[in-house]
Amino acid sequence: QGDSYFTAPNPPFGAVLTYHLRDSLETRKGRRQAREAKRKAAGEDNLYPGWDALKREEREEPPTILITIHDSAGNVVRRITGPASAGLHRVAWDLRHPSFASPAGEGPLVTPGTYQVRFAKRVEDEYTPLGEPESFEVVTMGTPSLPQQDAERVLEFQRQAGDLLRRINSGAGRLRETLEQLDQIQSALRRFPSTDTSLLQQARTLEVQLLDMRDTLLGDSTRSSRSQLTAPTPYDRAQNAYYGTLGNTHGPTATMRREYEIAARQYPEIEATLRKRIETDFAELRSRLDQAGVPWTPGRDLAP
Repeated sequence: QGDSYFTAPNPPFGAVLTYHLRDSLETRKGRRQAREAKRKAAGEDNLYPGWDALKREEREEPPTILITIHDSAGNVVRRITGPASAGLHRVAWDLRHPSFASPAGEGPLVTPGTYQVRFAKRVEDEYTPLGEPESFEVVTMGTPSLPQQDAERVLEFQRQAGDLLRRINSGAGRLRETLEQLDQIQSALRRFPSTDTSLLQQARTLEVQLLDMRDTLLGDSTRSSRSQLTAPTPYDRAQNAYYGTLGNTHGPTATMRREYEIAARQYPEIEATLRKRIETDFAELRSRLDQAGVPWTPGRDLAP
């Protein structure tokens, strides 16, 4: 062993995609500075680039390499980005779809089969293909100890569970935003000198209704904050159904399928009530605030 142990990082998991760039992809600013450096070295003057040119430089997104994975039917499975500097690069695709439930996070594993990778560069908001598409095979390693489920049916369940969780996340997000806006509205109403007290009462009534809905959808915070057990919510069940399948290749268990069924049955009624509270009741309150000339608060339309 010598006088120390040798350690090294594990290799990346998944399909390792290799590409080479002869030249780095430069930004507008980088190209301008390179030209100015040459002029300066030659003893020439550099003119001021102008405000329009500087504005374009500030708003430009950095160049990048876009790597697109297609399945055998030509459908886009995943898009990932890679370094745009000159040289040899290796980027690992983790053999997963994007999350079906949220913009970030882990998605389900793809089914075994033939896939194709395509490279393109994005410079100044324009995409240009690079090289030729390359095909590769994704295979299952090892022999599962449990009876294998049909991979396509497993993926379909993950899509359904992910879509349900996406809807619940949307409802929970709008609920939280509305509660924050109601808090700011009540603060403005208390300070506004000519406030109609009925406006303050309307805002408070809606706030309590939404707090009750939050407990139903996300859990009773009064109990949980005191280390008391609470009943599973539609959000809990949808999370169990979706995320529970992502860490294995077997697929959903009977419990996960049951969790999905219960959440899918419970959430539509909650969603309908939430829509009424936000899209009708809260919209009516905002309209009354505008008519009363209450100072603008976040979430409201442009002041009339």
